Amino acid sequence: MFTPTGEGTLFLANDVSGNAIERAPRNGMLRCHIDRVPLLPGVYSLNLYVTVAGQIADWIRDAVRLEVESGDFFESGRLPPPGYGSVAVGHAWSVSP
Repeated sequence: MFTPTGEGTLFLANDVSGNAIERAPRNGMLRCHIDRVPLLPGVYSLNLYVTVAGQIADWIRDAVRLEVESGDFFESGRLPPPGYGSVAVGHAWSVSP
């Protein structure tokens, strides 16, 4: 997934996530499930590609455009200021004596 300036923000791949697909049917649907989309507000484009035996068989650049609106990702009512990246990472802070 890329920002309008071409900055890569996410790379989602079945083999990287440990979900290798050994055999795919000739027809069907491939789905990728994301529990919480970690993107900050902005416009993103998505490239899709398929490899067969390690070779790219099909590649669609800018296949999908996605506009992410402001939301409450951190459940705090706040987001980072504009210009501080495009991905939200869940995190927690603590103080020890």
